[in-house]
Amino acid sequence: MTTMFTPTEPAAASISAPLQGSESGSSSNSHMFLINFYRRYFELDSEIFLKKLRTAANPFKEMEEYRDEPLNNEIYGFIWITGTLVLMMFISTTGTNLLLWNPAHEKFSYDFNLLTKSVTIFYGYNLIVPALLYIASGWIFKFPEPVPLVHTISVYGYTNILWLPITGINFLIVLLVHVEEQKTLISILEWTIVGVSGAITCFSNLHQLSPIIKRNCLINADNNLELATRQHTLIIGSLAVAHILFTIIVKWSYFGIT
Repeated sequence: MTTMFTPTEPAAASISAPLQGSESGSSSNSHMFLINFYRRYFELDSEIFLKKLRTAANPFKEMEEYRDEPLNNEIYGFIWITGTLVLMMFISTTGTNLLLWNPAHEKFSYDFNLLTKSVTIFYGYNLIVPALLYIASGWIFKFPEPVPLVHTISVYGYTNILWLPITGINFLIVLLVHVEEQKTLISILEWTIVGVSGAITCFSNLHQLSPIIKRNCLINADNNLELATRQHTLIIGSLAVAHILFTIIVKWSYFGIT
């Protein structure tokens, strides 16, 4: 755990100089096909990591300004949180079906394809949507400050922590409700918990990204509020629709009795 402090000017100079030198050296000697090029995206201490976790767990709290290095320009948290979610989704779905398995019928068969599907769905969605937003903001809407790709991936990655509680709730539903007699009730409960989790994660993502998008829309529209609002609504609405579709895919893939 690092301790944050405000250094004096001589100390600040001694600290910043090597960093600046290393960045220039990295940019001159590294490119996207070398591992060293990506090192800056994994430089994260535990204090910043925990701070971002607390922010993500509270969808009503805004993250720090995206220009603040290294607070939002890293993907270390995205990789590990999403990886944990992928594993927990697999365990939750497999464990639930194992609890419902009747050994008198047949031998239980583990579906390891579900693990591959988890990786594809969660990493795919949390990379493709930020990439599309980055492309749209830079080339279609021509934002003066295109939404940073790494920042958006970080936002989506950290809000994945809000999906984790449903992996445990899924067990409780199966344990507390009699399956044979109340399949309809289980289906309603599963749709409810997945829908609520999807709504919260969607709100959290949009809440973090909305100020950046709104600011660029106002600049593009020359402070024409009506035009800026239409553009802002279009972008936010598209992100919301994408997340709704993602939530439905999550429900069909992981929360159904097989």
